[in-house]
Amino acid sequence: MPRLRKFSHSFHCVFGKSFTFLLFTVLFTFGLSFSEAKEGFKRAEKGKTLTLTEYFDFSCPLSAQSSKSLSSFKEKVGSRVRIVRKSLAFSDEGFSWIAGKYYHMLLNQNKKFAESFYKRVFEQTLKGEINEAFLKNVITDLGLDFAKFKLELKSPFLEKELRQNEVLANKSGIFVSPGYTLDGQVLLGKQESTDFGKLLSQR
Repeated sequence: MPRLRKFSHSFHCVFGKSFTFLLFTVLFTFGLSFSEAKEGFKRAEKGKTLTLTEYFDFSCPLSAQSSKSLSSFKEKVGSRVRIVRKSLAFSDEGFSWIAGKYYHMLLNQNKKFAESFYKRVFEQTLKGEINEAFLKNVITDLGLDFAKFKLELKSPFLEKELRQNEVLANKSGIFVSPGYTLDGQVLLGKQESTDFGKLLSQR
């Protein structure tokens, strides 16, 4: 026992001060790192909002699947990323073109209605094809007068909008759906939430 106490005393004398200094240094460094990380997070939060542009086709199952990943990604990043949706229709025939006109008409009237339409149509796309009866039901469910709404679809502005979307997509290097651009970077095809996250981390 005396030898044990002597050893303990010797250990404290040799290492006591340096151990205390080391412990203090570690705690201080960790605290500083934590503080710096916290400040860095604040700076990131205060940084500029990035715009992610989504080019999609309402008749494309891959666009529909990828839209879920994009929604999950948006929930995680919040206001750091603003999403702009642009409907593509590589032909002026078919319901992809018609649904695109519906979407952009709603977008000009009420963004919440447009978002609801976007989600409803893609839910149907994953189940099967969309048709006019389905589109009519969606518009009616939104509380809009379908007959009046359909008349407004004749506006040449809508066709111009869809054709311009294709031009902008092609200029970005997007010739298929879905496609995405974020601060000059392009993602093509179906994406997972982590794919969007990787793109954002490179900014």
